[in-house]
Amino acid sequence: METDDTGRDTAPPVARQLELFEAAPRPATAPAGGPPSTRRADAPHPRPLPEAVDAYVTFLASINRSQHTLRAARVDLGALVRFLGDRALAEVALDDLRRFLAAGALRGEPAPRSLRRKIANLKAFFRHARAEGWIAHDPAGRLIYPEVEARLPVFLEEDEVDRLVLATTRNPFWRAAVLALADGGLKRDELLALELADVYLDPVHPERGYLVVRQADQAKRVRGRRLPLTPRLDAALRRLVEDGGARPGRLFAVTPRAVNFMLESLGELAGLTRVGRVTPQMLRESFAVRTARRLVAEESAEARRGQPEERLRQQRLRHDVALNELLGLSTDDPANLAQVSRKYRRLAGAVAEMPSGAVAPA
Repeated sequence: METDDTGRDTAPPVARQLELFEAAPRPATAPAGGPPSTRRADAPHPRPLPEAVDAYVTFLASINRSQHTLRAARVDLGALVRFLGDRALAEVALDDLRRFLAAGALRGEPAPRSLRRKIANLKAFFRHARAEGWIAHDPAGRLIYPEVEARLPVFLEEDEVDRLVLATTRNPFWRAAVLALADGGLKRDELLALELADVYLDPVHPERGYLVVRQADQAKRVRGRRLPLTPRLDAALRRLVEDGGARPGRLFAVTPRAVNFMLESLGELAGLTRVGRVTPQMLRESFAVRTARRLVAEESAEARRGQPEERLRQQRLRHDVALNELLGLSTDDPANLAQVSRKYRRLAGAVAEMPSGAVAPA
C-alpha cells in the first residue's frame, strides 16, 4: 500500500473501488507442470443446483405467478434437489433427470398427469437456467411427456343447449351469460371479466360482430383472443348493452357463485336430467364439441372430393390449431395440441369419419 509521510493511503480511488467487484478476468495460465486451462472466458459461472432452484422460484414470485404455480415448482424442483444432492447445476445431465423421474414412478408416484406437470417444471427451470447463462446446454429439452388418456368431458347436445337458452327467456342478463359460455366457449373467469369495451356490435352487418377476451376475473394469466358472435349471441349482447344504458364497466358484475347457481337453476327448469348439474365448464365443453363437429364435417367433405392425403393432413392440423386458439389454449406444444384435439375429435366422431388410410393426430 502506498502512503505519504502522515501514513495516509495514497492509492488512486479507482484502484480501491475495484475491490468491491469481482476481479477482472485474467488470461489463463498453466499451472507448474500442467496443461493450460481449457475453460472459455464466456463459460457459465458454476452454480449449485439448490441455489439455482431458489433463484428460479424467487424469479417466478417476482413476475407474479400464482400460488399454485409456485407451490408446484417448489415441490417438483425440491424433489430433484433431494434426489441429486448439492451438486453443480452444470453437471446435471439428461440421464440424471430420467433417473429422477423413473425413481418416482417406481415408488408409485406420480400419476401420469402429475408426471406431465413434473416434466413441465423441469423443462421450464432448465430453459430459464439456459437463458440466464447458468448452464451452456439444456438437459431437459429431450424429456418426453407421457401419453395420458384424455378424460372425456360431459357436454350438452345442441338441443339441450337450446332448451337451456329457452329457460332464460324472461331474463336477458342470464340469457347473454349462458350464450357467452355456450356460443363463445368462455371460461367463467373470462365471462366475469368481460367489459363493454370488449364487445363490438355492428348494427349494419351483425355477422361482423365479435368479443375480445383479454383478461380474467381471478386468474393471473389469460390467452387473449377474438371470438366471432353467433346471431343469437349478438342479439343477446345487444339487448344487454341497451338495457344497461351502454355504461362502461363489466357486463356481468356478479360473483362466481351466482353464475353457478344460475346454471343449476336453469338446468332444472330446462329438465336437463341427463347431465345432472349444469356448470360453466360443461357449456365450454359443449362449444368445443360443436366446433369440432363443424371442422370434422369440413374435412369429410374434402375427403369425399378426393383431395390428396397430404392436403387433408394439413387441413386437420390447421383445424386443430384453430380449435385450441378458440378455446384460449396453447398451440406451442405439439403433444398438448394433439391431445386436446384428439379428445374433441373423438367426441365429434372424427375417428369414424376419417378417410381410409388417414392417421388421427397423435
